Amino acid sequence: MGGKIWVESPSSISTDPQYTGSKFSFTIQVYSNERIKKDVDFSEIIDYDEINVLIVNNNPQEDKMLLHTFKSFDTNNSEVTPDIDVIGRIERGLKSENNRFHLLVINDCAEFDGINFARKIHDKGLSSKLIIIIVSSNDQPGNYVKCKMCGVDYYLIRPYEASEVYEVLLENFTHLKVTDKELPELNKLKKNIRILVAEDNIINQKVAQTIFKNLGYEIVLAQNGKDCVKKVKEEKYDIIFMDIMMPEQDGLEATAEIRSIGNKIPIVAMTANAREEDKMKAIDSGMNHYLSKPVRIEEIKEVLIKYFSE
Repeated sequence: MGGKIWVESPSSISTDPQYTGSKFSFTIQVYSNERIKKDVDFSEIIDYDEINVLIVNNNPQEDKMLLHTFKSFDTNNSEVTPDIDVIGRIERGLKSENNRFHLLVINDCAEFDGINFARKIHDKGLSSKLIIIIVSSNDQPGNYVKCKMCGVDYYLIRPYEASEVYEVLLENFTHLKVTDKELPELNKLKKNIRILVAEDNIINQKVAQTIFKNLGYEIVLAQNGKDCVKKVKEEKYDIIFMDIMMPEQDGLEATAEIRSIGNKIPIVAMTANAREEDKMKAIDSGMNHYLSKPVRIEEIKEVLIKYFSE
């Protein structure tokens, strides 16, 4: 997290000479989650086709999803590669209200550093003039903070849902005509998914509850493999996230038992063992998917989209 941790013994804050104790200290880098105030006024925009979107995509021939996403909302879109004079195009657009860009969407991937590109926009003093969205298929620790520091308003991680883009539009273009517009058929997660998480560690249980709550889901917890099998026999669930190393009955044994009764529910392994042989053991036991701890929210989301897209 870019911070430091240290200990002082005896403690410098102790007032008792007999019990000096120890002082533990740490620092972390944090950034405000508040939206950056920008010099934009979109109050006169009432139709989706009045929203001018500039999409910077390093590989538009192979990656058609970005353009398809915004076309689905009927916005007025232009897609360019980063070698085009994007900065000049933005600057020229600002001189004419009809031609100015309202949204800048930047692709971020292993082959193209979209965040560094956004930084160049920021260094030119242009980030305050339009709404900037980074869409990343190369999520790395610290990316969100880097985005905030260079004027990016939204950081979306692939695979993203149509509702995420829709919320960006509604949040910034507040005078759009109310229509019966349905969300385009991109990635729409079902809302009512019954999720069972088998995890014996109480801290990991709390982490799992937080991750799924942030995605809009409440989960049912099983304390170990034996408890998981019992719950599956008693009630119907849509998916199981299963720790491998658990007391009484581990995740592999629990999965084998669930499969032995003919239950084909998707089971996702969650384990600190990242070796290929461990992955193969999980798959051989009947598991469908494999996630290495610490599990990230976008990995969970990707699994849910795979099985529960509407």
